[in-house]
Amino acid sequence: MTNSFESLTKADLHLMADQLLKGDATGIESCVCYFEATTQGLWHNRARAMMARRFKHCDLTVAQQQRLASCILDRLAKGAAGEQFRDQLKLGLHLDALRFFGAATVLSKDPRSYVRKLAEWILNHETEKR
Repeated sequence: MTNSFESLTKADLHLMADQLLKGDATGIESCVCYFEATTQGLWHNRARAMMARRFKHCDLTVAQQQRLASCILDRLAKGAAGEQFRDQLKLGLHLDALRFFGAATVLSKDPRSYVRKLAEWILNHETEKR
C-alpha cells in the first residue's frame, strides 16, 4: 500500500485531504490509510499534518481512532518524527490523551534527546487535558 502513495504530488495530497472536509467515509478511510503509510515524498509530512488537524473534525470510527493513535505513538517511539510532527501529537492527545500521557512518561527517559523533548511537550499538555 505504501508504494501507491509514494508517487502522490502536493496537488494530489491536497485533494485527498479535502475529502476530510466533506466527511465522506471512503475519503476518510483513504486518508487514514495514507496517514499510516511510511512515505517520504515532497510535502508528504505536511499533508499528514494537515490531515491531523482535519481528522479532529471528522466522524472517525473507533477503529480508525485507534489506528491513528497507534501510528503516531509508533512514530514517536521509533523517533520517526517528521516535519510538523506536533500536529500529529495534538491529534493523538485529542484521540486518546491518557494513552499518550502514559507513553510520554516512559519516553521522557528515552536516550534520544529529540524523543525526550517531544515526550516532555506531551506531558506539558497533561494539565490542559484533565
